[in-house]
Formats: sequence, structure tokens, C-alpha cells
Amino acid sequence: MSDHGELLGDHGLLYKGCRFFDSLVRVPLVFSCPNLLDRNYINKDLVELVDIAPTILELCNLEIPENMQGISMKTKLVSSQKNDFQKTSVISEYYDAAAMKAGSRGSMYFDGKYKLNIYHNHNLFELYDLENDPNEFDNLWYKDNLADLKHELTIKHFNGFVQSVDAVKRTKDY
Repeated sequence: MSDHGELLGDHGLLYKGCRFFDSLVRVPLVFSCPNLLDRNYINKDLVELVDIAPTILELCNLEIPENMQGISMKTKLVSSQKNDFQKTSVISEYYDAAAMKAGSRGSMYFDGKYKLNIYHNHNLFELYDLENDPNEFDNLWYKDNLADLKHELTIKHFNGFVQSVDAVKRTKDY
């Protein structure tokens, strides 16, 4: 696996960091367990790095802690159990996004078609339709006729982001 890709000139940018273009956030993930998993199986479903730990635990027949955020992919990787794993969206986040002097936090919501990027506290937004614009050149956020879509995706983005908060039960009131 990799934790990120590289821009290498995409969108006139170099290296990694502050943005959520596919060349940075869509990275390979390979599982190998020859006696259990299918060989040469390629799947393009949405997954997140938080899904790796529960997958490994379940492959080892170990209990997945209740507060673990990810979802096991075992059923997606074992031929007799295909198609049980499915995420409808993924979230990504980055600190010091957009290279702002005051620092910022950026987050991305992607549902397989639309990608919404929010650079928090800087009033910067990006919305891409990856089915019609796979190279992410046409930022739809500033189009006047998409208010309903922007509202819907912003709510989904917020809900996904909130669900990524640590689920451990707190013993103190803060």
C-alpha cells in the first residue's frame, strides 16, 4: 500500500501534499494470502486505509474492536464471499492544506462520481465530476446551477467527516 501518490507535474504541481487530485489519493493496495485469497483479482471499489487493520484482524480470525473505524474487506477478497463489502464514499484529510500561511485543514469526500474538496477556514472549494472530467480540470463549485448538488455533497462530506472521529467512549467530560 501507499499512503499517498505524487503529483509529478499534474495540474502544474509537484510532489505530494495540499491537494486531493486522484494522482495523490488513489493509490494501490495489494493483499497476498495465497491459501485464502483469490489470485490476480483486481477490484476498483472504494476503500480507505482505515479498512486495512480490520481486514487483517478478520483474516487472522481475531476480533475487530468495536471502536475501530474501518470495515473489513475480507468478504471482498475471498471468492466464496464476494460482493459483501461496499463503501459508498471515502474521506481523506490533510493538515496544512493549500499551503496557507496560517495553516489549514483540507478534507475530501468522494462517492465514486463526485469529489468535493473543502479547504477549511479559507473559503476554498473544489467540486469535480470524475465520470465526465476524470482529469479534474473543471471545478464545478462556482457554477450557479448546482446549488442542490453542492448542498447534498456538503452534508454528506460533513457526515462522513464526523463519522471519522474517534469512537472510543470517553471517561471524562470535556
